[in-house]
Amino acid sequence: MTNKIVPIILALVLSLQGMTGFAQGKSIYSKDFQAKVEKDINEFAKNAPQYTTGAYYKDYADRISRVEIKTRPISPGEPYTLLSTVILLNKYNPELKRDNAQNFNPETFNPLKYNFAFFAKTDQIYRVDGTNYIIVIHPQQP
Repeated sequence: MTNKIVPIILALVLSLQGMTGFAQGKSIYSKDFQAKVEKDINEFAKNAPQYTTGAYYKDYADRISRVEIKTRPISPGEPYTLLSTVILLNKYNPELKRDNAQNFNPETFNPLKYNFAFFAKTDQIYRVDGTNYIIVIHPQQP
């Protein structure tokens, strides 16, 4: 599948499904969001092209659209799961690297790399170890 076809498939899937939502403040219909989804999928499934097809885009785009990155000072005893304890999903790309205090960038963060609780019924909050960044995974809308 060529790089030009992938964004077209994503746009068609999203428009046909009537998805609404935002990813880190960007409309899921924007070219920026579509480019992020494509980049994240290609990084996550680098050695498994069968998972980079249009059939998977709706699910991946939905997951990415429900991720919000905020800053919040670290509080003693906070209940957040540390990002370093979340399983890294590197089966299809063994070159994936964990995000940490030295390399975390909210603009390029790829949530598909992690085994987040994407299907929980409430917000799930994760702390990027040693930083003021938290990652909020919002529940799916019915």
